[in-house]
Amino acid sequence: MRLATNTCKMALMFAWFSAAAILFIILFIQSIGGAYNPYTKEAWEWLLPNLMPTLSLMAGVIALEARSNPDPGRPINVSLFIWTLGVSVFYLLVMIATVLALPRVSQDLVKRMEFLKMSSLWLGPFQGLATAFLGIFFLNRPQAERRETSSRQASQAQATQLPSSETT
Repeated sequence: MRLATNTCKMALMFAWFSAAAILFIILFIQSIGGAYNPYTKEAWEWLLPNLMPTLSLMAGVIALEARSNPDPGRPINVSLFIWTLGVSVFYLLVMIATVLALPRVSQDLVKRMEFLKMSSLWLGPFQGLATAFLGIFFLNRPQAERRETSSRQASQAQATQLPSSETT
């Protein structure tokens, strides 16, 4: 089975940006309602580092590709896509479950904030895996494309060098 790279990247971005939007809206509404007072800053300090590096990676690669205009229909490694999507969805669901579990953890706000801090024990490893898979997937180029880029860069480097007879 063949899938286009661009289609897979958009599916991954949809999963990540949708889950990020859900988490952002939940935390935003809870913050406005005073659910974390006086620890609102700490709640956001928990959320943003768990999402922004990965969202920034994907957005940066898409922006870079838009400028360089690569082939969006080139085939991809389907198993890499499935693993990347699976690990990503699992991580995002665990993040959502963590936020939704907060009211059930305790009515004590300090204990809720401790729970958020403790969640890095189970979120951290999966964030690392998800980011690694996404980095490999988003930055992966076929071998032929890498050789073509290397050849083009070498040609450009030679073209910018002055001939040895002109250097005096």
